Amino acid sequence: MIDVTPVILCGGSAILLEIIEVQSGSYLGEDDIVRFEDNYGRSGQ
Repeated sequence: MIDVTPVILCGGSAILLEIIEVQSGSYLGEDDIVRFEDNYGRSGQ
């Protein structure tokens, strides 16, 4: 089993925060993402 640590990012100022996700390896699918909470109604998918 893999240890999972939830992370929530939020900006504390008016400066725009841009996050770039980089994936590498032979499998680049997103079906291994675990959503704990989601502002867009995607949790539990």
